[in-house]
Amino acid sequence: MVLSGLLPVALDFVSKEEARRFLNVKWEVLCHLIRHGHLRTIKRRTGRRCSEVVLIKELERFQAAYVPLVTFAKEN
Repeated sequence: MVLSGLLPVALDFVSKEEARRFLNVKWEVLCHLIRHGHLRTIKRRTGRRCSEVVLIKELERFQAAYVPLVTFAKEN
């Protein structure tokens, strides 16, 4: 699935919450993936606030490289 076709505007990043919904994982799982380097984020400044975002290319790379255990179990 390509995420870039699902976005209404041409952005190259999504928030961590949007990434969590796209990957269909719990918040704790997303934090674990980020903390252990499986999913990389970048810091982005919006006005005076700094936030951590996930690049769309990084989401697509992650999805191509990793298979959820539930999917793997259903196939075997």
